This record gives sequence, C-alpha cells and structure tokens, in this order.
Amino acid sequence: YTLLPTYNFLFDGNHEGNNESIWEANGEGWSSPIGAWCTSMFQGVDWKKFNTPSNALNKAFVDSGDNQRKTASIKRQNVSWSDNYWPSFQCPFANKLRKTDGTQNFYIFRLGDIILLKAEALANTGNLTGAMTLVNQVRARVGLAAVTPATTQDEAIMTILNERFLELSFEGHRWFDLKRTGKAVQIL
Repeated sequence: YTLLPTYNFLFDGNHEGNNESIWEANGEGWSSPIGAWCTSMFQGVDWKKFNTPSNALNKAFVDSGDNQRKTASIKRQNVSWSDNYWPSFQCPFANKLRKTDGTQNFYIFRLGDIILLKAEALANTGNLTGAMTLVNQVRARVGLAAVTPATTQDEAIMTILNERFLELSFEGHRWFDLKRTGKAVQIL
C-alpha cells in the first residue's frame, strides 16, 4: 500500500480501489443493499445536512495552512436558509462522498488512517521521534511542513489527534479517537 500522491483522488469517485485503500465498501447504486445512501445526507443545498463542518474543523484547516485537505473535505455553497452557526452565503458541506447516485465506494480502512494509528502506538510506547516521522509522512502528501518534534508523550498524542482530525474528517473516526485517548472532555 502507498499514499495516493493527490489527496483529492481519494474522494473524487474516479480512483476507487486505489493503492491507499485497504478495505472499502462498494457503492453499487440505489437498487442494491450496498448503495452508498449517505451521500444524500452530505450533498445538496436543500437543507442543512448531517456532518456539517464545524467551526473548529474549518479553523484547524486554516490554522495549519492545509488547503488541499480543506478543499477536498469541505464544499461551500450559497443556500436559501441560514442558522446561528453558518450564514446562507457560502455555507459549508462535507465533500468527501461526491456521487449522489449511490455508486461511490467508501473507506473502512485506508493507509493514511493506519499510518497515524501506528504513530499513536509509537507515541504511547515512548518512540516520539518515530511517531512524528509518520505524522510528517502523511503531512508531506498534502504539501505541509514537518511538525515540530514532540518532547512529551502528551504533546505527541495531541499532534497526532490534530493530524487525524484533518486527514480523516467526515470518515467517522473523531469521536473514537478522542474517547480512546481520553481527550474527549478536554477537546470537546
């Protein structure tokens, strides 16, 4: 397995079964029990969708200068409604599942996730240098500078959690990451 050189290819619907995909569910259309129905929950301007990007996620992308993953993960569109959190002008929507006909595959496991899980395991065993090397491998794919070497285990874990937040947004990992590391109350 290898990381795809272009992050956006993971979600454009044209590169399924790629070298980064370890296990993905095949979207076989609406007439199949494996149709990826969830795309309609994320795409379209008719109502506020599930998994609307949070202000915290948007800020994390901006603060890190991570335009590649932000663009691949969040789509902004004008809508005819607004709420207390987002205006009707350029309202954000999750953008990782883009085909709305139920045919887009979705990842169960992919290499970016596994690399960052290994980084977390290394940090938990005291190998902070090895952990940050893996984080930097994932960051390099999207053109981001290397992270500052961690000097404590907690610093390494927080760096890894932030990287997972950006790399895996809208892929169903965040809550479990925060619970597993005991950081849910602190971060949320």
